Amino acid sequence: MRISVVIPVRNGEKTLHACLSSVLAQKDAQFEIVVVDNASSDNTKWIIADFAKQHPNIKYVFEERRGRGHARNAGVRSADGDIIAMTDSDCVVPESWLSLLVKPIVEEDELAVMGFQEGAGNNYWSREQQKENERFIRAKRESKYIPHLDTKNFAIRGDVMKKYMFNPELIGCEDWDLFLRLRKGGISVRFLPDVIVRHFHDSSMKELWNTQFVRGMSIGEIFSMHRHDPDISKFMDEDESAESRKFINYLMFVPLVISLFIKDFRHAPYQIIADGGWRAGFSFGLLKARPEFARTSLRREQLGIQMEANEIYAIARAITPPLNMLIFGLGNDSIFWHETNAGGRTVFIEDDEEWFSRIAKKYPDLETYRISYGTSVDEWRRYFKREEMLALNLPESVRNTAWDIVLVDGPAGYSPECPGRMKSIYESSRLVKNGGIVFVHDSERDIEREFGEKYLGKDILKEVKGRALLRAYRVHKER
Repeated sequence: MRISVVIPVRNGEKTLHACLSSVLAQKDAQFEIVVVDNASSDNTKWIIADFAKQHPNIKYVFEERRGRGHARNAGVRSADGDIIAMTDSDCVVPESWLSLLVKPIVEEDELAVMGFQEGAGNNYWSREQQKENERFIRAKRESKYIPHLDTKNFAIRGDVMKKYMFNPELIGCEDWDLFLRLRKGGISVRFLPDVIVRHFHDSSMKELWNTQFVRGMSIGEIFSMHRHDPDISKFMDEDESAESRKFINYLMFVPLVISLFIKDFRHAPYQIIADGGWRAGFSFGLLKARPEFARTSLRREQLGIQMEANEIYAIARAITPPLNMLIFGLGNDSIFWHETNAGGRTVFIEDDEEWFSRIAKKYPDLETYRISYGTSVDEWRRYFKREEMLALNLPESVRNTAWDIVLVDGPAGYSPECPGRMKSIYESSRLVKNGGIVFVHDSERDIEREFGEKYLGKDILKEVKGRALLRAYRVHKER
């Protein structure tokens, strides 16, 4: 089996050299290393470049969108392995790490495995953090499986990882969110206590507070995202963090601090900073959570949709199923629109034969129609205001339906020989019902802007800037 090791890094110049050197020193394993530079501003890029010159199995990936979920997903998408292993740039792995980590997947058909960690630092804060990690794992262990996931020492079958992906909207605890969704899907994580990496823990009070704040905030967002899912909320309620989420525990924080100093004076400062940061972060996470947007963003990653999450979310918010939705253009997003308009009618119009066949084969339940446009971008001005040249040969079932929402995201392309969206925008103005909404993607381009304003009117509900400009028109028709 081919193995890919994914290592996300942001400003990791202090530890990255040691991390890569240890991974390259692996025995009894053939593998590629995918290092994802998450828009670092230090010497990270040059460190990776130096290693890549000497080691052709290192693949450099740049991910400009900041966040560990974005970085890990970029690495997963670039990975060629049947098995994807992960560690962090502030970890050092032993020579036998990779072969031992993937062994249960190769030999025992496990789907996901996780090892343990030991502290590489030796000051008060890092030592206390290691003690807390050991206590945490002891409390979590369930036979040979564990209700937990830590991506600093983790491996998973590649097809499983590419199905689930990480939620890119989370800035922390994206691995716990992945665990919850894996568990809902019936996938357990095998725990390998003897496969150990050395990890540079937080080494100061400030670093610990910041880490715990981010963890608490992310858990708050995850809690908001999944609280109405009975399967996942059940797993969350079984987790020890469930006790910390109760309001009574916030009221009891001061008595807790006093009791900590009485019981264990040396451990108390660590526990106060860790608990205080976590609780503050969790409260903030509940307040800032946008669960629907986070779910949309995750689905985008899983399906490989090109449109940005904020663009998809803007369209999805307008869909109140069941309704009639017509989409010009087939793509990876088609199944998303079909699912979002559950119980309604969603129809797709496509001109490209290869793309039509690919998507129709992948999702046979979609209602799709292939047409021909017979136009070209370089002649778009010839069609402007020439309505007799803009009609499409559409099926009667499409022509005779009053469409609540129309999305113009096709035909694809903008080079001179491409069809252009003159006809799809014009037909949208005829097909959408009075008061309906037409979304036009790529509205910063001349054709989309000019034809949109000519045939869809001036009532622009909103504009969303993502990879391109998405414009939403409310179409009013004369009675």
